[in-house]
Amino acid sequence: MYSFPRITKNPIGTIQTAESGLCSDKNGNVWISSQVGKGFDMIEYAHGGTNAIAQLSAGTPWGCAVDSKSGDLAVANTGLASQNGYVAIYRKAEGKPEIFSDPNISNFYYCAFDKNGNLLAQGRSTASSHIVYAELPRGERKLQDVGGTVSGSLPAGVQWDGTYFVVGYQDFNTVYRYTIVNVQATLEGQITLDPAGTFSLVGFSIDGNKLAGTSQSSNVYRVAAFPYPEGGSSTYHHLIGAPSGLTVSVAPHS
Repeated sequence: MYSFPRITKNPIGTIQTAESGLCSDKNGNVWISSQVGKGFDMIEYAHGGTNAIAQLSAGTPWGCAVDSKSGDLAVANTGLASQNGYVAIYRKAEGKPEIFSDPNISNFYYCAFDKNGNLLAQGRSTASSHIVYAELPRGERKLQDVGGTVSGSLPAGVQWDGTYFVVGYQDFNTVYRYTIVNVQATLEGQITLDPAGTFSLVGFSIDGNKLAGTSQSSNVYRVAAFPYPEGGSSTYHHLIGAPSGLTVSVAPHS
């Protein structure tokens, strides 16, 4: 764990886990997908904490998101060779999940809720290697395919910035802002990170006017803070071990 947005050289804490996806809720608690024995669980930590405070059984989890209105936890599952992926939603982040699948998506990687509780999930098309999207509108019982998005082949995440859904790809050092109406996406802008090209986006998280991103380029691993939505050069960066996911956890109000 590192401070943010001023990323210090030394971590402020360490959690011994092989995480692949992280998300945080409005209280600053962090959920991490982690291998437990032969399976995977979603494990919750308090802001800045290193001891688990909750644990949920999961399938093949990757990215996750917490609905700020309901407290529901959504987990994107990649699936197995013999089974397509799905989105699992744990109501109030408890108990057994409700499962949502899409015959047009073979693997789900990341997801995000907007301010109204609508969920956007990022996955891979069953018909091609392209990354595609599905929306679960609040209160609906079925994922709906979304059209009109930029095509990429390597997912880097989905975020809600307070106004737009923001999606990223490892193919590009660019994130794209969308509005979605009637399952049709409209591009509202795109933001280039590190125009010099030394930053190769792996994952990202947005907090206010800062975007945190992880990078892997020529076996050099970094975490960096960029101005948002301006993009451009990073304001702080630090070399780290191989990154697999990140989230910005906001300290709870006292």
